[in-house]
Amino acid sequence: MKHIFFVFLLFMTVGARCKKTVTSPPIPVAEQLPQATQEGKNTCGFLVNGKVWLPKGRRGDGSPNLKWWYDPAYRNGTFNINGFRYDDKEGTMFTGFSIGVSNVSGIGIYRLNYNDIAKAIFSDYNRNCVYYTEDTIPAHNSFLNITKFDLQTGIIAGMFQFTLAKVGCDTIRITEGRFDIKL
Repeated sequence: MKHIFFVFLLFMTVGARCKKTVTSPPIPVAEQLPQATQEGKNTCGFLVNGKVWLPKGRRGDGSPNLKWWYDPAYRNGTFNINGFRYDDKEGTMFTGFSIGVSNVSGIGIYRLNYNDIAKAIFSDYNRNCVYYTEDTIPAHNSFLNITKFDLQTGIIAGMFQFTLAKVGCDTIRITEGRFDIKL
């Protein structure tokens, strides 16, 4: 009887230590945000209402899905980054974004809710909703944070976030935005 008790106790002890762990399947690399680097890797991505958004696909005109430029002479230094996502898995899905900021001369935080100085746009052509900076929720912290600005190497990198709302459209929350580009 003692042997049965010890065997039972052994199974209970081992069983208590061997819990089955349930893990979620890994997110495919193609659907993960790029690392927040500062090496000129020409990457960009963000979350739209919690879902990963990456530039993807090609339009009929063959234009690249991510573009950027910096002009030191225009409006005391103007930086622009924009891109689109075309995904035909579930029918035609087409979204795009653009951020444009003037008076950029180095690293720093640039607010995105000033009409003539900084703009953010998000377009959801599937739902016929185009959001502009003018649609920014005033109390929300909308910004572009340039964390690397090196014109010698041509690298501009940083982070951004903004929230846009428009009557008749869902509120758009752009979070964890990051970019790392080489001019």
